[in-house]
Amino acid sequence: MRGQPYGRVIAGLLAWFVWVDPHTARACSCMPPEPPALALAHADAVFEGRVLSLSAVAPEDTAFGGELRYELELQRVWKGELPDVVVLTTPSSSAACGRSFEIGGSYLVYAARGQRGELADFLCSRTRRISGADEDLAVLGPARARAAVEAPRQDREPRRIEPPPAPAAQPPPSARGCAIADDPLPAPASLCLLALALLARRRRRPRVGSAALNQVQERPHPRKKHLDERHF
Repeated sequence: MRGQPYGRVIAGLLAWFVWVDPHTARACSCMPPEPPALALAHADAVFEGRVLSLSAVAPEDTAFGGELRYELELQRVWKGELPDVVVLTTPSSSAACGRSFEIGGSYLVYAARGQRGELADFLCSRTRRISGADEDLAVLGPARARAAVEAPRQDREPRRIEPPPAPAAQPPPSARGCAIADDPLPAPASLCLLALALLARRRRRPRVGSAALNQVQERPHPRKKHLDERHF
């Protein structure tokens, strides 16, 4: 009878080891994080970002059985060429060393490139909140601030393009003489031109003097002279 309690204890310990061993194998096990200088050298990107949003990816689309994607607004950069909004992936399960970020929080991120070229972060990295990263900031030194591209200001109004000046008004034609237009001449204009032509022709004819006129009048008509000779 005395051996029964010991048997029960041994059976309980065996059951506990059988239950604990699979769960321990599936848990994330991390070594202490590297110092800032080594973490900077081993990371593919080091930056400060503010978490904007979170989205989940179906397990069949990832190698970790589920994935979370965070969008972070870039604040400062120490390593890597990054866009203004960084997409950071991490396993959705903490057992697979997935990291959890708080929406709206600012973090100092040590990220690595995944197999698909995306930036990824894990629970074992040196990533931490920016409020607790004084040691890291002292070692990392000055960072490249995000360059905000702004449209150039125009202090002055754009130069106005003045319309070309209107052509100067032509003086009205003189009222002397008869006006000649391109259109067919009306009846009064035709009469005016005819009168001018007759006047010019009349001026070109030679004037006959009074003496010449008298000679013409005194010269006997040839027929009259012939009749007078037959009469005698």
